[in-house]
Amino acid sequence: MNGEDFKRLEQIVGNFKEEVKAEFRHQIGIQSEHVQHKLDIVVEGHEALRNEIRDTREELSEKIKFVDFKVEVLNKKIDGVRMNSIKRLIVFRIISIRRLMAFRIILIRRLMV
Repeated sequence: MNGEDFKRLEQIVGNFKEEVKAEFRHQIGIQSEHVQHKLDIVVEGHEALRNEIRDTREELSEKIKFVDFKVEVLNKKIDGVRMNSIKRLIVFRIISIRRLMAFRIILIRRLMV
């Protein structure tokens, strides 16, 4: 091997090195695009999940408000039933007391005769 062959071999090896570097950069670019694409997919998935969670939260909030409304209505009805029951009990007691008083008056009149 003489000097010229050695230079030619160095040139071939240098060119090969540059080709390998260029191919390596190219492959890195391709892999970078793949990773970016996958990240875009993950971001889209997160956005979809976030929207779904927000929508579900809004639906549940509406349902909870509706249940709260129903509970308030039932509480008012229960209070009304309690009041009606108390009123009926008071009226019944008054009637009972009046009947008892009337009975006593009749007994007293009979005893006075």
